Amino acid sequence: MSDTEINNESGNNALDNSNRILDDYDFASSVWASFDHFEKLELFLKYNDEQNGLINYNLKNKTQLTVKVRARAVDKNGKTLPLTVADLKSVACLCVYETDGSFYQNNGSWKLYQKSDGSDYQPVLTEKLSNQNTYDIYGVGKETGDAECDLYIAPNGTAFDLVNIAVHLDIPGHGRSGTAKGKATGAYPECYISVRGITSVWDVCESISSLAISYAESTNSKSTLYANGRNQAPAKISVSAVDAQGHYLNLMVSDFITEYKKQYSTPRLELINTHNNDDVLVFNGTKGACYTFTANEWNNPVNYASGPRVIASADNGICDIPVYIYSHTASAGKDISVRLNIPDVACITTALTSTGQWSSYASSKVTLTFLAKIDYSDVSKLTIVEKGWSTLCDTVHITYHANNWGGSSHSQSNAVVRSKQVLIKPDVGNSEVKLLNEKTAVLNRTHCAPYNTKEKIGMYGYSSAHSADTYVQSLLDYTPEHGGHIVAWGVEVPPDMKKFGFLFTSGHDCQDETNYEPYEYHYMLDINENCGKRSWIVSPASVEGVVTLHALEASHSIDNYCHHWPAWTPKIIPVKVTVWDNFGNTGTFQISWDQRTYTPTISG
Repeated sequence: MSDTEINNESGNNALDNSNRILDDYDFASSVWASFDHFEKLELFLKYNDEQNGLINYNLKNKTQLTVKVRARAVDKNGKTLPLTVADLKSVACLCVYETDGSFYQNNGSWKLYQKSDGSDYQPVLTEKLSNQNTYDIYGVGKETGDAECDLYIAPNGTAFDLVNIAVHLDIPGHGRSGTAKGKATGAYPECYISVRGITSVWDVCESISSLAISYAESTNSKSTLYANGRNQAPAKISVSAVDAQGHYLNLMVSDFITEYKKQYSTPRLELINTHNNDDVLVFNGTKGACYTFTANEWNNPVNYASGPRVIASADNGICDIPVYIYSHTASAGKDISVRLNIPDVACITTALTSTGQWSSYASSKVTLTFLAKIDYSDVSKLTIVEKGWSTLCDTVHITYHANNWGGSSHSQSNAVVRSKQVLIKPDVGNSEVKLLNEKTAVLNRTHCAPYNTKEKIGMYGYSSAHSADTYVQSLLDYTPEHGGHIVAWGVEVPPDMKKFGFLFTSGHDCQDETNYEPYEYHYMLDINENCGKRSWIVSPASVEGVVTLHALEASHSIDNYCHHWPAWTPKIIPVKVTVWDNFGNTGTFQISWDQRTYTPTISG
């Protein structure tokens, strides 16, 4: 790099001393007021014993290097000054070794710039050497009186080959001290580090040191999925690599897949049949066994884990790439391995080779069984659980009136009001399978208008979000030979509908407005307030993992005075319901009601 280039790059944007001083740093009362000279001044890469580092400039500010600056300052009497990190950072700046030109700070005007903090720290090399448990020279060679601070350098995305970096410190009233070319003193020598730019971590990869596939959160090697194209098994592909000096490369997920979780034009990671290298699972496929890099809400396989996966301490340098396996086709146990293909670097696999021997990255596979999907349109996969009627009161006083209140009234005091809950749940031989209440959809809710011209059906249960009549799916009425009955069924009544039942209205004997008007007669089913109830209601609490039905019934027996008029047409409208379970299985079925048995039935 020429002096002219550096001078032109520095220009008006190079930082002067005032721009580098901490805003809240008081030099007049600081330790620098007693400064005379440096007895030591040096810099090195924090995690590397060599004087050169690597930066992936394609990643811009997401990759950087940490530079350790070490200094020992004394006053005019030779007494060591007690420098702190803040003291050093108030005056230190990285510079170009050949010219002493300052680096820009916190901007990308030049190919490299100095950052104020270590955020987004993604070095090309890790902190570990492949043949050592740890390597960190932080503190190594540090002597009494030495002070240290970290400075950070990052690229702006511009290509560069090699830059030599020194450090200088501007002390008010004392000028500049530094390790750049021609700036050192007898107390400390010229000193620099070299930074080389690369386009990819694969530019410096010497070899792949490990490759494996395992379940993401389990030590178990076998699992089961439903082959519905949605149920996923979360797995991890674990890779480590080293450079020519044996340093682990700091691999990132983006080294294997794109930032949009897609494959590169030449796929770098593939899942394959352990016993047939040519049998490749389809990426984002819609047929057969597939895999994706994107998790969905059903990434919970059946019989998954026996315990959490623990990364051993020897796993230094490993990058875990999440992958999710699924299938559209049922099949017995399938062994799945991984193939890594990095152009101009390596193509290796953990599957069996063509000769039937394991590769050098052997014994790494996961085994999956793909169960046939559950289709809830087949109602043999469902069962109805009847909990029976619960009597709310069996001494209700009910009054019958003639049309327009013009005729005589007749009463019974032994009428009954009762409620019932019915559950529809999976019946697939696996207790883990539960319906997802939040995904259950009633496709054709009946709107039983409360104050219709011909048939007035008053139902309790209004809320800010729901109208009770919208959630009354069927209303059943029986003929005189069986007594008077009215039954209201609700399907998946919302939790924010606080009550569900017969409505109490003011006036005329506290009637509940459940009535009908055939011909010249007007009969009403009135619930007298003397029974202690102003309305008959139930709380429609939903049960997790099932489709919940609620019923409320008011009935009276046959008497010699008045019968429920037989001409009223019952509203019995089947409802279609779509359900999903916690493994991604789905289906639509129909619920109907029997007018004589009060019970629901289901059909496909």
